[in-house]
Amino acid sequence: MACMQSESLADVITHTLCMAVESDVRVASRIGGIHGVLAYLNARTRYRFTGIYPAPSPVDGSPLCRAYLYDRETPSLGSEPDCFPALPCLDAHLIGADGAVRGRLYHVDHRLRTAAPSEASLLQFLASRADRWLDA
Repeated sequence: MACMQSESLADVITHTLCMAVESDVRVASRIGGIHGVLAYLNARTRYRFTGIYPAPSPVDGSPLCRAYLYDRETPSLGSEPDCFPALPCLDAHLIGADGAVRGRLYHVDHRLRTAAPSEASLLQFLASRADRWLDA
């Protein structure tokens, strides 16, 4: 189920949720920057970590955006991880204004976690519109 208008009631509800959360993400970005966005998104789930992992540039291999990590158990440690946790996760590709993949937006945990199906749609929706909040 994608976050787009559709004929089914479930799709309309999901679209409405996506638009409301996107508005909250913009507010969180203005107030707390990327750390605020990740904290907000993390609070919607049971996952311990929420982060952004950059994609390498096809030109020189340098990251296309900075890496960030929000840790629910130690939120005061900042938002730059040493590495991406190689664990099962819920993720979506971050898409820049030019349509290029800039990285991944993800939730991950050391313990097995599940999320509502709408959370996967929401993550994909927000990641596809990252240019609206990532650099805000």
